[in-house]
Amino acid sequence: MEIQVKKQNNLNGPEWYFRAIAETNLAEKMTMSAKRVPYNRSNSRLEQEFVLSQGFSVRIRCRSQWRHGTCACVSFQTIYSVTMSWLTRILPKIASKPADAENKKKSPIPAGLWTKCPKCDQVLYKEELDDSLQVCPKCGHHLRLSGRKRLDAFLDWKGVHEEIGADVRPVDTLGFVDSKSYPTRLEASQGATKETDALVVMRGELRRRPVVAAAFDFAFMGGSMGSVVGERFALGVERALRENIPFVTFTSTGGARMQEGLLSLMQMAKTNAAVTLLEKARIPYVSVLTDPTMGGVSASFAFMGDVVIAEPQALIGFAGPRVIEQTVREKLPAGFQRSQMLLEKGAIDMIVDRRDMRQVVSELIALLSNKPTPSV
Repeated sequence: MEIQVKKQNNLNGPEWYFRAIAETNLAEKMTMSAKRVPYNRSNSRLEQEFVLSQGFSVRIRCRSQWRHGTCACVSFQTIYSVTMSWLTRILPKIASKPADAENKKKSPIPAGLWTKCPKCDQVLYKEELDDSLQVCPKCGHHLRLSGRKRLDAFLDWKGVHEEIGADVRPVDTLGFVDSKSYPTRLEASQGATKETDALVVMRGELRRRPVVAAAFDFAFMGGSMGSVVGERFALGVERALRENIPFVTFTSTGGARMQEGLLSLMQMAKTNAAVTLLEKARIPYVSVLTDPTMGGVSASFAFMGDVVIAEPQALIGFAGPRVIEQTVREKLPAGFQRSQMLLEKGAIDMIVDRRDMRQVVSELIALLSNKPTPSV
């Protein structure tokens, strides 16, 4: 223990500065902040206590006397007051294991077999949930489904699935950087979803009738619409026009992609123009809105379908509920912007359970095409 004592005169008389520097047997150096102690003739013995980390407290006792009108420190001593076990002080530190490490003991049950419904908190067997297309068998809550899995479940599994626009890749045209650069975010989303962008377009068959279907993947940057999404959508429409077959979309998106600025907003006009070509050619276009469908996508092609379908309890709108509440300074009613409310207001045509989507859409396409209803 090294003690530094310094006297400084001021208008009210001399003051002592105490600074204690302690070196423990763990080779850790600890410095205590200086303490200023007033001194006068009647107070010839000073005691100050410094509290160190690791449970040490050090008391410094200084005895001084006046000589020829000046004050001088003649002696001081330090007294250790240990508030922790002496054994703890002399033993080296042992890195404590985090609580999670103890819980991560090998279990005879493999990980990923069970999941919990976010609505009813029911623990579900993952295979059972996959068989029901990510719809909770207990409460009917529709969990989010990736774009590729959605198309695999929607199209005939025996038919040939041809992906459209897979070679179109995103480019950082603007050099956009927020907390992370745009290429970094793209790379992270591509690694997490194994997709190259937020929209998957396929040409396949629905109950033995050819269709072109496009589905968003919300896990890819919130399903945001950029230049690649707009181009793949347009390529899908071109294929439907060329073969004169129906076009079906499944939206799950937060809107336009801010990293592409005005280029992403231009996709709203591009996709709307493509849908207009379908209308002129009298080719059926069915739009299915899933949770969530927001922003620029909802303001463009999502509501342009000949028939607009929504999944139960899907969040659908332009601005989110929290943004609206902060703007109007009012609490929104329960179920605001949910598919049930939109059906009551006439914004959508019907609500269909995901498990019945194949049958309902195929019957609608047959009706719009003036063809007989396909057999199962």
